[in-house]
Amino acid sequence: NAAAAYTFVFAVQPSELTQVNVPFARQPVVHVVDYFGNIATSFQNNVTLFINTPGSIVGTKTVQAVNGVAVYTDIAMTYQAKDHRMYATSGNLNLAYTELFAVWAMPTQLAWGDPTGFLTTVMEPFNHQPVVWLADAMGTYPCWHVNGTVTFTLTEGDGTLYGITTVEAVNGVANFSGSGMTIDKSGYKTITATATNLSVPVTLPPMSATILLRAGPPVALSFETQPASVGQKGVPFSPQPVVTIVDANHNIVEMIAPTVITLSVTNGTAALQGQVSATTSYGKATFYFANLMINTPGYYTLTATTSTGLTGVSSV
Repeated sequence: NAAAAYTFVFAVQPSELTQVNVPFARQPVVHVVDYFGNIATSFQNNVTLFINTPGSIVGTKTVQAVNGVAVYTDIAMTYQAKDHRMYATSGNLNLAYTELFAVWAMPTQLAWGDPTGFLTTVMEPFNHQPVVWLADAMGTYPCWHVNGTVTFTLTEGDGTLYGITTVEAVNGVANFSGSGMTIDKSGYKTITATATNLSVPVTLPPMSATILLRAGPPVALSFETQPASVGQKGVPFSPQPVVTIVDANHNIVEMIAPTVITLSVTNGTAALQGQVSATTSYGKATFYFANLMINTPGYYTLTATTSTGLTGVSSV
């Protein structure tokens, strides 16, 4: 006869691979055994299955052993992973556990494994290059059995998205680290990821992120509003000019200290009348109330300059 119950043996292991929330094709069977490995046929108590990895067991996970044998019929798992292990327990008996098994899920969405940075500078790689998951409904883990292709496009805002914008997703992960993605225009932009060529028959909705791009270092002046191309002598130009400080990609550099911009006539001897200097605010100098004019008829070019070394600009 068997001695007193001591521990458990998984006489039937659960399936090595199963789908989330789908009962194992091979359900576990647990033997309650004595110290020598014999079935404790007198054991008639409940035996409960549990895990210590993310997720949970669903189904009837507590059953009564009959003559030392606990048979399970509808056990399933709620969380995908490659390294689940199931344990059996009852009272103060020593625990026993299964071999490792894997649980997979069908992808339903894209998710951020590592989101791109929100704030960056034009033509500099995003401070975080994104990592995109082909994710399950929980969105907390990539679907490790799925491959595909993920592509980013610029879907809102002007400019061009540069760098490596398409990456193969391997084991559910598309890693854009080192891709050098960047945009050449400042302001709020939306980039959108789409998944194609999936190894499973599903279609995933796109996923978007908003990025704020700052202008690069100031290098030059630019006319946002040109002075009037035709005017009357002694009458203020209409419109009056607006001059901006721009980076190498012609983005207005807003985050710059107030800078004095001066306008002058650079062809001919006529003098520019009115308030010929204005101070920038957020990278822009407006001459709306400067009453700029020229009292002598002729063809003239206005040139904007600063004392800070920025490249000047001439009107056209």
